[in-house]
Amino acid sequence: MAEPKTKYDRQLRIWGEQGQAALEKASMCLLNCGPTGSETLKNLVLGGVGSITVIDGSKVELGDLGNNFLVDESSIGQSKAKCVCASLQELNDAVKAKFIEEYPETLIETNPSFFSQFTLVIATQLVEDSMIKLNRICREANVMLIFARSYGLTGFVRISLKVCRYRLLEEEFNSPIQPELQKYLTDEDYRYIRYLVFKFIQDRPGSPLWMNTTFPIFPLLFGGWGFVAMGFYILLQSVDRFAANYNSFPGQFDGGMDEDISRLKTTAVSLLSDLGCNGSTLTEDLINEMCRFGAAELHAVAAFIGGIAAQEVIKLITKQFIPMSGTFIFNGIDHKSQLLSL
Repeated sequence: MAEPKTKYDRQLRIWGEQGQAALEKASMCLLNCGPTGSETLKNLVLGGVGSITVIDGSKVELGDLGNNFLVDESSIGQSKAKCVCASLQELNDAVKAKFIEEYPETLIETNPSFFSQFTLVIATQLVEDSMIKLNRICREANVMLIFARSYGLTGFVRISLKVCRYRLLEEEFNSPIQPELQKYLTDEDYRYIRYLVFKFIQDRPGSPLWMNTTFPIFPLLFGGWGFVAMGFYILLQSVDRFAANYNSFPGQFDGGMDEDISRLKTTAVSLLSDLGCNGSTLTEDLINEMCRFGAAELHAVAAFIGGIAAQEVIKLITKQFIPMSGTFIFNGIDHKSQLLSL
């Protein structure tokens, strides 16, 4: 085995021996080891994290071979957590690796104290309800938590820490800070929208639209102003509500696509209404795309999201650099990203 200073030479030049020592002392827990989770943990194992625990209750299926390079044909039918853990161990034998064949949702519900043993938890591909519960558990235990999810051509990463500058996850989901949305427009964009609304009111006397110094952005956000990231943010929550109501994600199964599109649109409008954004809508194209994704984890998107998540983990563990504050949204359609402080 190579000496640590030789093995980790390039990264030691970035965060130094003190940062590397912090990584080697860290204990990580990964929830769900699909492509997003595997890509995240792969980056950290190669970096020399101290120990990892992989939690996943599913078996390897044929479809997993197309988006997760840590499993192969011989893995089919076996525990996914076991196979991924073994492959990760091969990448760096200095890392202590173990797995638990259990669904993360079950652990969250039945054994919340389990998570207190870790330095940091990486939760991937969880739905909103499980995220909120895990967020509370980790805050009470003072355990750092990172959420990561890829969904078709979109995905997100979010950090949760027990410090005042990070909002509670349920607060963000239930009451986003609407004025914050304005800063995602350039001044030029904002003036242009105001001008268009003013013209709209002039052309349509008696229009219910308003025009004043506290001009809200939400009713126009999803009408084609380039806010695809914000649309994905709303839709990623909408698909979880959809799954809770219909026991599947939109477009997940063949047939019934038109019905799923209609249901997802209704669900999204209901969510926007709950957030106090009555009258707001999402573009038809974005809703159609979200259904077309069918909840698939594409390897290219998972690798990107996993890279961002691993980068944030290193910032938190080494206590170097500045971790992001907010929710990072990736838009794979336009190859753009946005950090939303909601």
